[in-house]
Amino acid sequence: MSYTLFLLLNVNHEKGPLLNYISKRLERTSEASFCFDESPESFFSVDYMQEGTDASLAIDVPFGGEERVIRDIFDFMTYLESTIQFQVLDPQLGRLTDSSQSQQILEKWKAANQEALSNYGDGHHFLRTMAERDGKKSMIEAIRIQEETWQNHCSVALAYNRIQDAAGALKHFQRARELAPENAEILHAVGVAHYNLQNFSEAREVLIRYLTFDVDNETARELIADCEARLK
Repeated sequence: MSYTLFLLLNVNHEKGPLLNYISKRLERTSEASFCFDESPESFFSVDYMQEGTDASLAIDVPFGGEERVIRDIFDFMTYLESTIQFQVLDPQLGRLTDSSQSQQILEKWKAANQEALSNYGDGHHFLRTMAERDGKKSMIEAIRIQEETWQNHCSVALAYNRIQDAAGALKHFQRARELAPENAEILHAVGVAHYNLQNFSEAREVLIRYLTFDVDNETARELIADCEARLK
């Protein structure tokens, strides 16, 4: 599952200089493939495609990322505009767009990203790890699981964190905690999720419990102090 954009290139472009220009901005993974790799916060791949006289750049971004990734794509498109003319085809919107409609692309991507997380939340998990096959980097998006585990729920929770959905993250961290009650780090994650939701009383209670496992954790102590200040 991913979101794909096609940049339909001006037929008068020269392939070699264009690919060299792209390589100044992105990591080259093959003769005509590139990626922007700041995993897990921002990853997308770009492939040069040609059929006859028609050429395009296929931009692919896996779901589970934060909003920054789509903005990095817009920055990359702005970078290209100084060198070559192109039209943007968004298959998800089902039509050609231009730079003035970037907000529509962003909103459609955000909705599709959220839907993907919801659909994969039960029975799937996002790994957000890098794989390299035949010299080309790609992001492992989601892997179907045969059993429910705390690791899988934590992976989904982290994906929700990346799109700033604290409620979704809390739900999965709490389920992970039920499956692994001895895991103190999950308890810490539950406390932070409550804090992000501004549930300061619950966050304080959970983080105080966590300190019995990690008494020297300064981050937990700072969050507890902030919760107490907000509750006065």
